[in-house]
Amino acid sequence: MATHQRNTSRHRGSVYLLVLGLAVVLTLIGVATLTAGRVGMRAMTDSQDWVESQSLASAAAEHAMLQVSRDANWRTTYNNQTVTKSLGRGTFTWRLTDETDNNLTDTPTDPFVILATGTVGRASYAMRVHMSSSSTNVLTSGVTVSTLVRLSSNATVDSYDSSLGDYGGSNVGSAAMVRTNSTASGTVALSSNARINGSVQVGPNGNPNQVVSMSSGATVTGTKTAMSQAMTMPTVSAPTGLGASTGNLTYNNNQTALVSGNLHVDNLSLKSNSKVRINGNVTIWAEGNFSVASNAYIEVLSGSSLTLYVNGSMAISSNGAVRNNTAKVSNAKFIGLGSNPVSISANGSLEGVIIAPNASVTLSSNAQLFGAVMAKDMTLSSNADFHEDRNITNQVDRVLVGSGSSNPKPDGWGRVVQ
Repeated sequence: MATHQRNTSRHRGSVYLLVLGLAVVLTLIGVATLTAGRVGMRAMTDSQDWVESQSLASAAAEHAMLQVSRDANWRTTYNNQTVTKSLGRGTFTWRLTDETDNNLTDTPTDPFVILATGTVGRASYAMRVHMSSSSTNVLTSGVTVSTLVRLSSNATVDSYDSSLGDYGGSNVGSAAMVRTNSTASGTVALSSNARINGSVQVGPNGNPNQVVSMSSGATVTGTKTAMSQAMTMPTVSAPTGLGASTGNLTYNNNQTALVSGNLHVDNLSLKSNSKVRINGNVTIWAEGNFSVASNAYIEVLSGSSLTLYVNGSMAISSNGAVRNNTAKVSNAKFIGLGSNPVSISANGSLEGVIIAPNASVTLSSNAQLFGAVMAKDMTLSSNADFHEDRNITNQVDRVLVGSGSSNPKPDGWGRVVQ
């Protein structure tokens, strides 16, 4: 009888252990299920946050475009400003950035980028929207004029590609493009062995064989055609935010200077072997004249840019030069604000872009110009050469010119990070 009781107790103990084990297992299963549910819920929440953050980033970009369209002074209003808004479960931010020279206010024709970000919970989504003005043109020809083009006395227009290195040797091409809005007879006139190693386009409905005249061994190697529509010549304006003029600025007598900040002056001149090196993204406004002569030169250092606005005349002569040591020829821009002449003569040279829609541009006496030109008219004579940079006119190194960015439009969208 005692033995039976011991067996019963042992059996009851086994039942208790079994029940306890089952309880532990069920508890563990419950905890695991709850944990898995929480992980699943978190994953679902994170996924939803991620979707909503993308929508917020898009909303930020749309909000930025709306504000820009409503504010005529948006370049000043949103310069160095980050806009933050709450929307739904998250927030969005946007900022305008001028990637040309990091200065949103200095040039009304510069493109810009909207940096837009949406954030919900732990998810953040960013995007870039490249913007350009709907009234802005892109330079696609080396010579762009509204009226006359004159070449004489062995003057030459040809092409090269700055992305392949300096002009010369195998980097000399015959893909230059000369364009004029004119349809008048003899508007593009070549004489005395002058040469265009490339093509010519004249105004709409013009007769290219009448608009282009050649004599005394002159040559156009490419085609001569009429454009389907006239080119829009831009309106250019002075930069803002540079303060009052500090008066005349002259570099002389072997003087060497490093310019790292913006300048507003009356007349700007370099002469007698003086040297000015541009370090950083520099804007200069000369309300008077600009000149470089007598072996003086301006050098735009690597990683830098120079945008020079001139109300008066621009002249580079007597072995004066503008040298561009950057990756882009367009990092040296010369903008004529009025109708005063632009000239390069007597072995003068310039590597850059000239935008002077109301002025005459003249190259003479072994002058050299590398880049692109937009002007009222252009004359080359006495062994002067213009070399179109195809890196610019193929729009790899894009140069935008126009009446401003009052009605900007997106020309490219891209995700930055996930």
